[in-house]
Amino acid sequence: MQSAIVVDLRRKDLEECWTLQHRMHWARRNEVLPDCLFLVEHSHVVTIGKMGKKENILVKETFLRERGIPFIIIEGEEEIIYHGPGQLVCYPIFALERGRIGNIDFVGGLEEVMIRILKDYGIMGKRNEKNRGVWFGKDKVGFVEIAVRSNVNLHSFTLNVNPDLSFFELVQPYSLNKVRVTSMNAILGNGITLEEVKERAIVHFQEVFNISIQKMILLALSL
Repeated sequence: MQSAIVVDLRRKDLEECWTLQHRMHWARRNEVLPDCLFLVEHSHVVTIGKMGKKENILVKETFLRERGIPFIIIEGEEEIIYHGPGQLVCYPIFALERGRIGNIDFVGGLEEVMIRILKDYGIMGKRNEKNRGVWFGKDKVGFVEIAVRSNVNLHSFTLNVNPDLSFFELVQPYSLNKVRVTSMNAILGNGITLEEVKERAIVHFQEVFNISIQKMILLALSL
């Protein structure tokens, strides 16, 4: 069984997390550390990659700035993406080498983790092969975005636990035209905490990817 470490970053700005993620990617690629899973909640931010279209920002950039929502251009092929409080963002810095798992199966595994988390709360999540992620009916509740470089993954999945869904009206995330976004809290109508969902995520990452996870403090990751 493969071993991995998990680090709860709590609330951290996306840019700071992005830098740390790249350092961990280097460490994993060079076998300095084993597979690593970051759990984090981001402050409000809108990002765009080279595949993104600015017309998918449904308000003026000045509107975002006035409300303290950064608009960041990042590397990769990402579409317009919103992150904010109430979302569980998981960055698995996992090595996929030696035929252990292919990219498509890895995406499927990330979807499976979210589906199992939802099932713990009586929510029946499902896949859509034409639009990866996790759905509840016709509404999207979980998002997947990976970027495999040197056989080591970057990027994340995002599960809407209890975010303010009105922020999704500012952008058309992942170019999803006329697709509604929902959350676990909106589906169930009660207050689910991010902390309890993090614990379920750790359990299901171990099950789905057949790994043994140990918690690690952030101070030990100064690379």
